[in-house]
Amino acid sequence: MLAGMFVALPVTTVIAQAASPSPAPAAASPAPVPAASAAPAAANDTAVTARAKDWFHQIQTGKVDRSQLDQKMNAALTDSLLANVSAQVGPLGNPSAFTLSKKASQGGISIYVFQMQFPSLTLYEIFALDADGKIAGLRLTPQSP
Repeated sequence: MLAGMFVALPVTTVIAQAASPSPAPAAASPAPVPAASAAPAAANDTAVTARAKDWFHQIQTGKVDRSQLDQKMNAALTDSLLANVSAQVGPLGNPSAFTLSKKASQGGISIYVFQMQFPSLTLYEIFALDADGKIAGLRLTPQSP
């Protein structure tokens, strides 16, 4: 099931890669965004974009609204993991650009890939919603999925 594939936020590699030209190993392999059902990026859902951007901000501050997470994502996003990720992405500030680069669906999960531009690096946020609108996956990565 896709929901279990999106629970990691391996941001440690983001900071390591921004500081060093050699790639750092990822904590977990990102689930591929299915190409077969990919919709054009032009079909930008503004409500989902606003929500994904807000969630990135929540991660940065370390204060998240857990009622928006599905059961698996809520269990996977431990307080310790949230504090670790927040400490890494909080100092980045607001992205200068936040754009939808891919959109797909698989098994009742809608998957959105956003590109975030910062002065020192580019990050990608994979934001997955289940049929009930709960966040079923969230991943931050420096590599394009």
